[in-house]
Amino acid sequence: MKLHYTILAVASAYAFTIGGNVFAAGSATNPVWDGFYVGAGMGGAVGDTDLQSTMGGPPVSSESETSGILGGGIIGYNFLSNQLVFGIVADISASEIDDVHDRQQETGMGPPTKLETSYDWIATLRARGGRLVNPNTLLYVHGGAAFASIDLTELGGHRPFGDGIASEEEMGWTVGAGGEIKVNDNASLFLEYSYMDFGEPNYLIKDDDKAFDNDNTLHVFKIGVNYAF
Repeated sequence: MKLHYTILAVASAYAFTIGGNVFAAGSATNPVWDGFYVGAGMGGAVGDTDLQSTMGGPPVSSESETSGILGGGIIGYNFLSNQLVFGIVADISASEIDDVHDRQQETGMGPPTKLETSYDWIATLRARGGRLVNPNTLLYVHGGAAFASIDLTELGGHRPFGDGIASEEEMGWTVGAGGEIKVNDNASLFLEYSYMDFGEPNYLIKDDDKAFDNDNTLHVFKIGVNYAF
């Protein structure tokens, strides 16, 4: 994991802990944990891509670390039963997450070729359930479906007509955990971790008659705010 994302995760956890100490005293006198809410979140992601050629050119098998940022909107619905909170949440984020495979450097075969994996957007649809550890603080786990638009681009190099690109909208799965603290009756801060796996889709770069399997996984850390109605 790159150092700046480690710092982001540690700083976010520290800020959340301090926030919990500040707001646990009861700044929310009648916290709303039941019903619709909307929100916004942002954060960072690190992950892995495992690239293997399946057609055209010399065999390629390489791994690379993905990293970047993302941010977007959230909508959800909670049900409250005693100290238990459960419900459904959907979110979508624009993302700037990418990596580059240098084929010649990693394999020592063929002409210079760089292959870039990039995420244009990421969305999830998840079930969420947890427990109120005090009236203002919720700890929860979540899981469900993950969706992403992922591009595989062959960058310049020996190609006479510029970059070649293959784009796919992928569906995978996600699990994770998080915490949420009320800052008043309706608004809350959250910190959330998600593991996402988008499987091993096949990408065809048509003008080069090349195909690649691209196995993509992400670790996503988000902080944000929700507002319950």
